[in-house]
Amino acid sequence: MEKRHRSAFTLIELLVVIAVIGILAALLFPVFAQAREAARRIACLSNTRQIGLAFQMYIEDYDEVTLSVYTDIANNKVVDSWQILQPYTRNYQIFYCPDRNDTGCGYKEGMNESPDAPCIGYGYNWGPMQSFSTGEYQGGLLGAAVNVAGNEVYAGIPEAAVPNTASTFAFGDCMDRPWYTLAITSILSNYDGDTNSGMVHGGMFNIAYVDGHAKAMPWKGALSEVFPASQSGRIAVPKDTAAWDDWCADPDLTINSAFGSMPCGQVAAAYVKTGATWFPD
Repeated sequence: MEKRHRSAFTLIELLVVIAVIGILAALLFPVFAQAREAARRIACLSNTRQIGLAFQMYIEDYDEVTLSVYTDIANNKVVDSWQILQPYTRNYQIFYCPDRNDTGCGYKEGMNESPDAPCIGYGYNWGPMQSFSTGEYQGGLLGAAVNVAGNEVYAGIPEAAVPNTASTFAFGDCMDRPWYTLAITSILSNYDGDTNSGMVHGGMFNIAYVDGHAKAMPWKGALSEVFPASQSGRIAVPKDTAAWDDWCADPDLTINSAFGSMPCGQVAAAYVKTGATWFPD
């Protein structure tokens, strides 16, 4: 009777197959990671666009005045922009960026929130800097702080006070904690890294403008020599210097800043020129 020989892998052949699989995995896994990040960035841009449209609907309902925010002293919490816009979105989920994973932002501020509650992903435009001084205007979409029955109130401004709604920030990606803002000195308040790639979307922030449109744009972070280290010491600005006055409802209007009174459109440049150690990509 003729013997049948069973074919089988030799040890060398098996090792070659394993090596080929390892090489393919090394090549494909980064591609999969990039694809996942691209999907998160697209989902975030969709959220940002919806928030911008909700903001437009709010303005139409409130006599063309931007939304206000305030503290609720009695209940020890802030009433922020995302809470005010929620009735126009009917969905809290769009306020969570799929690329922001930190939690307990309100809890850290003692604002009546669970320590495991997810942080909101999008900040409102207070202006290039965020000041809590009563009577001081920051240059963005909120007026000066006023005290009303013990509550700190930041009232909105007329849309007519924004000469160019298509190039004025309204909302965008931030790593702040309550309040959630885009301010240069606050946008990275809850970020403890030192690279642009470590920021949400690798620093490619999604921004909604006052006219309702939204787009992605690259930002860069830095350690600032003039911003107190006790408040994270981190700042961020768009990589395109032409966008450095996009915080300002009116770039030519003089406001108070950490460097004294100056036109709002010059504040970002002042922060950078005074001392900033830029993060590497």
